[in-house]
Amino acid sequence: MLRFGRSSLAGSVSLAVLGFAALPCRALPDESGTWAPLSVSGLPPSPRRDFSVAYTGTSMILFGGYDLHALNDNYRLELGPSAAWLMFPFVSGIPIPRAGHRAIFDPPRNRQVIFGGYGTATYLNDPWEFRVAANDWNFLSYGALVPSPRSYYGMVQDPIRGRALLVGGYSGSEALGDVWSLALTGSPNWTPLSLAGPAPGARFAHSLIYQPGRDRVILFGGFSNPIQNDVWALTLSGTPTWQQLTPTGPHPAPRFAHLAVYDRLRDRMVVFGGYDGANSRNDVWALSLGPTPGWSQLTPSGTPPEARSSSGGVYDAVADRLVLFGGFDATAQKFLNDTWSLAWSIPTAALASLVSAHAEPGVARITWQVAARTGSHVIVQRREDRSTWRAMGERFVDGVGRVGFEDREVEAGSRYGYRLVLTEGERESPAGEVWLDVPRAAVVALAGTRPNPATGDIVIAFSLANASPATIELMDVTGRRVLLRDVGAMGPGEHVLLLAGARSLPAGVYLARLRQQGLERSRKVLVVR
Repeated sequence: MLRFGRSSLAGSVSLAVLGFAALPCRALPDESGTWAPLSVSGLPPSPRRDFSVAYTGTSMILFGGYDLHALNDNYRLELGPSAAWLMFPFVSGIPIPRAGHRAIFDPPRNRQVIFGGYGTATYLNDPWEFRVAANDWNFLSYGALVPSPRSYYGMVQDPIRGRALLVGGYSGSEALGDVWSLALTGSPNWTPLSLAGPAPGARFAHSLIYQPGRDRVILFGGFSNPIQNDVWALTLSGTPTWQQLTPTGPHPAPRFAHLAVYDRLRDRMVVFGGYDGANSRNDVWALSLGPTPGWSQLTPSGTPPEARSSSGGVYDAVADRLVLFGGFDATAQKFLNDTWSLAWSIPTAALASLVSAHAEPGVARITWQVAARTGSHVIVQRREDRSTWRAMGERFVDGVGRVGFEDREVEAGSRYGYRLVLTEGERESPAGEVWLDVPRAAVVALAGTRPNPATGDIVIAFSLANASPATIELMDVTGRRVLLRDVGAMGPGEHVLLLAGARSLPAGVYLARLRQQGLERSRKVLVVR
C-alpha cells in the first residue's frame, strides 16, 4: 500500500494516495467562493483516504478506501437542502476491500462503475458495477483484453461515446502511462487506445476531468519522479490526440493525490489540496479552459479545511459548490472524515443539471435537476439543426427538484436540442442544454457485403431489431455452413462485422444469411482467387 511520509519511491518522497478533481473559471461573480463545514445529518463514513466517489446529480456515492486496512463499505451523501449521510445495506457479492480505485457514474444505467485498486494483499484489475436502484453489485465480465492491475489511475466518463477512459496508474512497482477504453454499452469490453501526439509521462495520483464543451479530457499533475504540475489535454473527436497546454498565470506547486472537479458554469477546473512531497496542502486553484487556458489561485472566504491529500469530492451542479469529504493529513499523520462545502454565489435559478436524456424512434425524453422551489415553473425550449429556439411548453419542478419532458414530435434520423429557461425576477436564464439524435426504427436487415466479389476478408453491414439472439452465417452452394457468428449481443441498430475467416475459403458463390427472432435476410457473395 502506498503511504505518505518520508519513505521513498525511486529515491524520492514516499506516497500517500490519490484524490479527485477540481476545476477552472469564466468571469462570474464571487469566483473564489466560501468555505464552510457542510451541515450533514446521519452517521458519516469512518475516517479514511483513497476511496472512490461518483456524482449522480443529486448525491455523492462513496465506496471503500483505506484506514490502515482496505475497506469495502458503501455510502451515499444526499446533496439536497438537507444533506444526509446514508449507508447502503451490506449485500452479498460486494467487491473485496480496496483503496486507490476510481469510479464513474453511468446515468443511462443508473450505476456506479469501479475498477481495480489496491486490495488486502495485491493490486487488482477487476471491473464492477453497483446498480443504485437494486442496491446490488455485479462483476463486469469482459473480453480477452484488460488493463494490468493498478491503483491511483485517472478515470472519467466519455458520455458521447458511451465509455469510460482510464489513464496511467501505479502497478505496485512502477508508474504507468497507458490509456484504455471501457465500453459502457453492450459487452463491457476493454480496448487499449493508440493516441497521436507526444504523450504525458507515466504517472499516478494525477487528476482527470472531462470538458464537454470541447469534448476533451484534462490531466493535471501527479507523481512521476519528480512530482508534476503540468497540464495535458486529450482531444477525443477524430483521432484522439494528446497536447500539452501552457496556461498563463502563476502555476500551482507540483502535487499529487489532489482533488479536481469540473465547474461547468465557469468552464474551469478547480483543484484543491494534495501532497507536494513534504506536506499536505489546502490551497485552491482554478484553471480556466477557454481558448487561452490560465491558472489563478482562489482565495475563498471562511475558515478553510485542514490540509489533506487523497480526499474525494464532486462538483454539485444544483447548488453550485464543491463538496469535499475525508482524506489524509500527511503532516499530522491523521485520517479525516469531515464534510465541507466550497460554495459560489451564482443565482440558483440559473442552475439546471442534466439527469438523463434518451431518444428512440418517435420520442425523446429528458430529465433535469433544477435548483428551484417545488412547484416553480420553467419553460422547455427545443431547437432543430439550423433553426431557432422555440418554446415547447411549461413544466413544473417536482418535490425532489426535477423537471421531466417528453417530446413525441420528433422525426427519425433528426437531431434536436433541448434546454430550460428559468426565471429569477425579470431575468430569464437558459440552462441545461442537451442535444439528442433520434434514431431510426431498428429492423432486421442485411445491407450487403464488401468487397463483392471478395478476394480476402469479407465485411458485412447489417442491422438488428433488438438484443435477442441473432446469427450471421455463410453457406456454400451445397447448403453447407462454412462460417457462423453470434451477433445478438451487439444490440439494436446498424452494425458492421468482419468475417476474417473468409480469406481461406475457396473461390465460389456463397450465401450470407442473417437470422433473428424467426426473421431471415440473405445476400449472395462471390469469392474469387
